[in-house]
Amino acid sequence: MDILWEIEFSDEYLTNVEIIDNSHKDLAMRANKLYEMSTGLNTKEADLVKYIEESKQALLGHFEEEIALYKKYNLPTVEEHNLKHEEIKNYVNELDLEPHPILVKAMMMNQIILRYLVQHLYSEDKKCIEMIKKSK
Repeated sequence: MDILWEIEFSDEYLTNVEIIDNSHKDLAMRANKLYEMSTGLNTKEADLVKYIEESKQALLGHFEEEIALYKKYNLPTVEEHNLKHEEIKNYVNELDLEPHPILVKAMMMNQIILRYLVQHLYSEDKKCIEMIKKSK
């Protein structure tokens, strides 16, 4: 496993909120598959284009799920959290505008997802989940 391009989803990333954990696991799998497809000799460009778009939609959908959950529990940090999601969304949306070859775009999407999982999930999402647990 190449730790710069792939992630092994471990218990340290669990929030113990099933919908969020399942989504995070899916995103980790998608980041790994983007890397695998990008380095594979038999990957068709059309398949890669489709998978990048599906991964983008999965990430954006995850953000919506997360914010809905945080709003449900009236977390005081929901707006700040949403702004951090917006930063990541901007990177994702810029991919559509970049004139890079599809392999480069796939690797960029891989890195956006990995950065989200390693940095945002571990620092921000875990704090929010702890606030939810305390509010129950």
